[in-house]
Order: sequence, then C-alpha cells, then structure tokens
Amino acid sequence: DEMCEMRHQKWLQAHAKRRDRHVHEVYYSLGRVADAERVVASHAEKLELTRSIAEAGALDPVKMTETAQRGFSKVKRGLNTLSMIRNAAADRAAAEGKAAFEPAKLKEERANKARLEKAQSATCLELRPLTPKGAAKHIRSWKGPEGTLRVLRSSTPWIDQDEMRELGRQTRSTGALR
Repeated sequence: DEMCEMRHQKWLQAHAKRRDRHVHEVYYSLGRVADAERVVASHAEKLELTRSIAEAGALDPVKMTETAQRGFSKVKRGLNTLSMIRNAAADRAAAEGKAAFEPAKLKEERANKARLEKAQSATCLELRPLTPKGAAKHIRSWKGPEGTLRVLRSSTPWIDQDEMRELGRQTRSTGALR
C-alpha cells in the first residue's frame, strides 16, 4: 500500500473499512443492536430517576441542606412549569385540529425505539432467510420420516404416484401453471 499514491492509499483504507463491515456484517449488526439497547435503557433510567425525584418530596422528605433544598424546589417549579406549558400546547393543538403536541423528549424516545427495532430487524441476524414467494414447496418434508412405515401405501413404489397427484392438487389449488 505504501507504494501507491496518496489518493489511492486513502481509497484503500476506506475500502478496507467497507469490506470489513461487509464481511463481518453480523458482528457490526450486533454492535448496532447493543448500542441502541444501551440508549433506550439509558433513556428509561433517566425517566425513572426524574419520576422518583419528583415524587420524593411528597412521599419521603429527604434531609438536605438549605441550599440543596432551594435548588430542589427550583427544579420542581421548573418541572411544574414545563408540565403546564406542555398541557397548554396540547390543548391549543387540539383546539386548532392539528396533530397532538409532542415534546422533544417523546420524539427522541420514539426515534430511539425505532432505531432499536431497525437494528434488530437486520436481515443478517435472521436465523433462516425468508423463503422467496415463488419458491417451490416440497411435498415431503426433509426432516425425516413423516408417517409410519406400517402403512402399505407409504412403504411401496406407489408413493411416487401419490406425490405426483398431491403436486397436481397443490398447483390447481394455488392457480399455478400446470
């Protein structure tokens, strides 16, 4: 690589990164899933912490210094104000017939969940690829013997005739060409 000119060296480095992501697609997809799960969990944790702080004053008074108490009451006033503004905006949007008001935090939460779903639905993470719509469906499964061998019809040469009849029935019922 050192013998190539600078532009080609940069291209080779970028190509190596793209190739690595393509060759090890499952590894990088699992990394994206883990990152998205971490973001969603972090958001849920922050939401729970906020709720517990807001409810802490009513349920269990915590011993704080006077300065901390003033700061805490300031945060609570801010949360109450934010709640009132959010409710007023939602009422105004409903009165005007617009879509419901959605705070940025809810949009962010919805975007994070969508990111997680997209990461989890990567095709390389599927255990078995989806069967194409026009793929042939076999009459007998390939898992092993289906029926008992005690039945004369399933253990004799007539089984081929039965399979051809079954195949004809399937193609007629699905409307496929004969």
